Amino acid sequence: MDLYIGFDVSLASTAMCGLSEKGKLVKETSAPSKPEDLVKMLNALPGRVVAVGLEAGPL
Repeated sequence: MDLYIGFDVSLASTAMCGLSEKGKLVKETSAPSKPEDLVKMLNALPGRVVAVGLEAGPL
């Protein structure tokens, strides 16, 4: 299954929403904004990530 991922990034945490190719919600979660935690979130998904979108506020 192809997945489309949205990240809402802040310094402390990152929220993630994963949608299937048909627009169905697959996973919604958050984790600390550390690379190893974000990789764990992506690896736990049941499919292949084909696109990622980021929303980040001003730093």
